[in-house]
Amino acid sequence: MKLTYKELDSRLLKEAVSRREDIVVEVTSRHASALDDLVDIVMDVKSWPKTKPSLFKKWITLQKTFLLAIRALLSHAQLVELLPVLVFSKVNVRRSHGPDGALVLLIEPK
Repeated sequence: MKLTYKELDSRLLKEAVSRREDIVVEVTSRHASALDDLVDIVMDVKSWPKTKPSLFKKWITLQKTFLLAIRALLSHAQLVELLPVLVFSKVNVRRSHGPDGALVLLIEPK
């Protein structure tokens, strides 16, 4: 499923995950650098061992930062409620760049 960031909402995300369908989110150049930073945060968080108490507080802080920034960018409050489950347990988020250099997020159900 190919969407712009404005079209992404919790209903579409839920449907895609239930069908195990990838979502490609195209981001306008105006938002690309902010989303690029967010993907870096998600990648870092997912790679940390969540069982180590010393990292747990930092992991939660980054998770909250990611959710707040996504809410600001996408303006979908309902998506924020869905993301903690999806981003960290049911989907992988990968980034690439389109032909015009714009950021593309690929949300893949696990």
